Amino acid sequence: MATTTVVEATWTPCPLYMSEFERLREENVLDVMKCGLRTGTKLVVERPGRSNAVMKAYNALTADPLNLRHIHDLGRIYASEGQWEKAANVLLRGWKRAAEIEDPKIRFCFLLKLTEASYRIGKQRQAFAILNTIDSPSGKSELLAFQLLACQVYCGVGDVSRALKTFKEALAGRDYRDAVRLLALVVDDLRKAGAFDAVRSAVASLEDAKSMQSELAMVEHYVEARDKADKESKIMIGPKVIIALPIIAAVILIVYLLYLLERWSLQSKNF
Repeated sequence: MATTTVVEATWTPCPLYMSEFERLREENVLDVMKCGLRTGTKLVVERPGRSNAVMKAYNALTADPLNLRHIHDLGRIYASEGQWEKAANVLLRGWKRAAEIEDPKIRFCFLLKLTEASYRIGKQRQAFAILNTIDSPSGKSELLAFQLLACQVYCGVGDVSRALKTFKEALAGRDYRDAVRLLALVVDDLRKAGAFDAVRSAVASLEDAKSMQSELAMVEHYVEARDKADKESKIMIGPKVIIALPIIAAVILIVYLLYLLERWSLQSKNF
C-alpha cells in the first residue's frame, strides 16, 4: 500500500541554484555571462529512453506514488539531467506538501529547485507563486541562490521594483568583482525587463569600480548589441508583412476566380 511517510535521514538535497558562484568569481566575465544565458527548456538532443538513475527513481515513485521523498528524488534527478519540464511536473506534485519536510534545508532546496525548473521552462507566473512560498534562508550560499533566482523571476513577471531591490540586497557587502559577475548572471533578465541601467549604476558606484571598468564595459556592450539586434528584427518584420499581404490576397483572389470559372463551366455543360 502507498505511504506518505517522510524519512529525511537518507535524502540528498537538490543542488543550489548557481551554486558554483565561488568558482565563477575567478572566471572571465564573458564566461560568467554565458552561464546566465540559459533560455533553453530542453536538452539540445533528447536522451533516448531513461538513465539508470531515472529508472530507479521512477520505479520507486510508481510503486509508492504519494511518497514525498520519491517525488523529490525523481524531480532532482530529472533536473540534474537537464530535463526541466519533467522535473517541474514531478516536483510540482510535492509543492503543497512541502511543509511535511521537517528539515529546513531540504525543504528550501526542494522549493527553490521547483522554482528554477518552472523559470527555465518559461512558466514565470508559476515560478513567482512558488517563490512566494519560500522562507528566506539564513545561510550565505542559500541566500545568494535565492536572491539570484528571485531577481530573474521578478523580471519575468514584470515586477521591476522587487527585482532591483533583491539584486541590490545581493550586492550588500560584496566588492566590485563579485558585483559585476552577479550582474553578468542576470543581465539578460534585467535587460528584457528594462531594469539594466538602474542596476548598472549601482554596480558602477562601488568604491573599486574605476580600476576594473573594462569588465562592466563587456556587459554593457552585450546589452547594447542585444538591444540593437532586437530593434533591427522588429524593423525587418514590418516590410515583410506589408509585402506578404498583397501576395496572399492575390493568391486568394486567383483561387476564387478559378472556382468561379469551374462553376461557370459546369453550368454551361448542363445547358
